[in-house]
Amino acid sequence: MNKRIATFVLLGCLALPAPALAKPNHQDRTNAAQECRQERGTDAETREAFRIRYGENKNGRNAFGKCVSQRAEDEEAERRSARSQAVQECREEHPRGQGKPEQGQANAFGKCVSEKAKQKQAAADRRDRAEIRRRHRAARARG
Repeated sequence: MNKRIATFVLLGCLALPAPALAKPNHQDRTNAAQECRQERGTDAETREAFRIRYGENKNGRNAFGKCVSQRAEDEEAERRSARSQAVQECREEHPRGQGKPEQGQANAFGKCVSEKAKQKQAAADRRDRAEIRRRHRAARARG
């Protein structure tokens, strides 16, 4: 009986992919909204390109919401990827079993992960801003 229950639980876990369980947090949505405002721009050409890229509903007003939803998922994926890569890099820099940590170095691994994850997220944000600038230039060239 216990083996059957364990089997069903295991199969249930395998049925849901990991990204389906992950959801963007408040900061992801805030960052996404900021990026969407930048991408939407202020002139007619960039706003029209924005509406074309993200689509509209019957009222022609939902492009911003669709942008925020899409970018929030991207922000969440970037955050998770940055943390995962940071953990891996810090494990290489701070291997376990090197004896008792010195005073002030008790949380060197955690600090390493935090700093590297911030750097990686900042790099991803710079790439996003560069992509937005590229789209603006393309929209103005067409307009």
